[in-house]
Amino acid sequence: MFNVGWLSSERELARIIESNLFNKIVLDIGTTVHPLYIKDVEKICKEFIALDINSRKVKAIKFHVSRGFSYPNNYSFLLADALKLPFKDNFLDVVTMLGLISQLRDISLIIEILSEVQRVLKEDGKIIISDSKRYQTFLKNILLNLFSKTECVEGLKGFLIISTNRRIYKGV
Repeated sequence: MFNVGWLSSERELARIIESNLFNKIVLDIGTTVHPLYIKDVEKICKEFIALDINSRKVKAIKFHVSRGFSYPNNYSFLLADALKLPFKDNFLDVVTMLGLISQLRDISLIIEILSEVQRVLKEDGKIIISDSKRYQTFLKNILLNLFSKTECVEGLKGFLIISTNRRIYKGV
């Protein structure tokens, strides 16, 4: 079972996430490198790319490795900026952003990141976002402009949005 913070206690929502990641190339923006979080990556994803701008995550990976933990073969960590994703257009199957939106206080920054995500997603790609309920309406409106289908599932402590079928035009 994928441990996705508040979703870990809501098995149905975690199952939804897992089913969308199966045999896919996945980018997780603002990732966690904790071994419990990624323990099932090898069984679920074709490739899992953890991306963060924070260099302390690299130190955390080295720490876990020094303690005997080995990361799955299909797991890679990338130190990069979400505003300039180092992927070609239409490359990724799924992009996840779990708990990231509430950490970003600037609306224009959120829109820029989501536009960049739209660029790297395949035409039938999906973006999965989970965060606190207070961002639900805001995100739903942005995603409806970027993607033709947006589904929102509410949980006890937050929500999960899955958007698919990216639109051809850029911008909100």
